[in-house]
Amino acid sequence: VYGSYHYLIGSNGEIEPLVPDSLIAYHTPQVNRTSIGIGVMHVSNGLTGYNEKQIAALEILLARLSKKYTIAAKDINGKNHYNQRKRCDFDLVKAKIMAAVQEKNL
Repeated sequence: VYGSYHYLIGSNGEIEPLVPDSLIAYHTPQVNRTSIGIGVMHVSNGLTGYNEKQIAALEILLARLSKKYTIAAKDINGKNHYNQRKRCDFDLVKAKIMAAVQEKNL
């Protein structure tokens, strides 16, 4: 599967599994083999990030995945972490989401 994510979060917060975690999805070339790709449907403007339903869905999904695979918060990144030319609004909401993920995993 080329140009894909493992999960896609829709505008209403629905979480759609696209590629099984055990398979490689081609979302960030540098880390495709060792990462799980999550896409969020929105217009990336670098200012507002995701809506509240999407943030809630990200909190649930990231809590589930980080617990299942023992992923540390520092290892959860947006695609711009690996490619500075990529726009990614995850950084705008990362602190809020990661606090919720850590709370859910306690």
